[in-house]
Amino acid sequence: MQKSRLKVIGATAAVAVVAGGGVGAWWITNDSSNPTVVSAAEGAEARAELGLRLPGGGGESALAATPAGTKLAADSMSIDCGVPYVPTAEELAAANADTDALAAVLDRFGATYSVVTTDDGFTYIESDYQDMVVSSIISSYWESRYPPVPPTQAEFDDVKKQNDGIAKALDAVGVTYTRSTDEAGWDLMEWDYENPAAQEAIDAYYAELYPPQPPTAEELATIQADNDEMAAAFDAAGITYTRISDELGWEWIEWDYNDEATTVKVNEVFAELYPVDPNDCGMLYDDAIAPRSEDAAGKAPALESVEPAVIEDEVVDGEVVDGDAMISIAPEEEMSPELIAQRDAEAAAMQSGLEAAGVTVRTDGESPWQIVIFDVNNDAAVDVIKAVLATRG
Repeated sequence: MQKSRLKVIGATAAVAVVAGGGVGAWWITNDSSNPTVVSAAEGAEARAELGLRLPGGGGESALAATPAGTKLAADSMSIDCGVPYVPTAEELAAANADTDALAAVLDRFGATYSVVTTDDGFTYIESDYQDMVVSSIISSYWESRYPPVPPTQAEFDDVKKQNDGIAKALDAVGVTYTRSTDEAGWDLMEWDYENPAAQEAIDAYYAELYPPQPPTAEELATIQADNDEMAAAFDAAGITYTRISDELGWEWIEWDYNDEATTVKVNEVFAELYPVDPNDCGMLYDDAIAPRSEDAAGKAPALESVEPAVIEDEVVDGEVVDGDAMISIAPEEEMSPELIAQRDAEAAAMQSGLEAAGVTVRTDGESPWQIVIFDVNNDAAVDVIKAVLATRG
């Protein structure tokens, strides 16, 4: 399928906004010279690939409010509203009771862990994430607390029906594929996902299966009213913009996002039209948001400019990967061959030992990151797990 183009920050771009059903949607597009009316397909593609929806209705988009060239902070995923979170006694009691319950299970199996207490008073279990046995106990415990809901036959049938359509689309363009059924009963399709002919055929199939829908009368009224208000504010502020709509009736406004003088004016308009509740810490579907500070007049907080975070290019499987296109996550410690062998041996011992003891068990994942899910409430599992742990010496 086509790659996401959401991460357009500090590049030549324009910003668009549409509101529908009481939820604001902010878009970044790569071209500010769109015609007044675009096709339904182009409108659908813009909504699907470039949409950033903010929870809770209309409000300022942190991307839209970010001046060109400003890099968002990479060390936080939420807005710092300046309002400290103080848990209630009930919240602390409920959360810490969960920690105590998990600790009791780990103690029962003789597992190694520690309990950490946060500044807020919450406790949580901390363990070696590379310890396969401990990870298996923890995962098994939570599955026992919240057992997965088995899929219905209708869900199986729906997937199979969609795969029938995919198979037909791939057959039409001569793309080979394999079809199989997994242990759970799901119908699976595999093909060369990088094949352009396959991508085009699949995209066309889903476009036909899920055609873009026009807004309802209520949504359209909301969109037009919101855009009328924004257009009037832009006119008053002397901001040049284009009002765009597609054939289905979805409508939005675009302006020159790369012009810093325009961005300053847009921020001022947003501060008036979409005041931010300082107690509402919204989330942004991108790297992160820089800290905010509310001004004395109580207007919408403005994003503070921060120094760009440099992400170096990396070589992955012999190919250079653009650092700016990568999410900056601390790399996990490489697993040694000895640890891999230990994990494999312990997983095999747990699987066979629990089966022999009559305990419901399955192995999820593949080596070296597999875990063994079992019935932690079956007392027969205790001796098996302790015996596996005892082999470590």
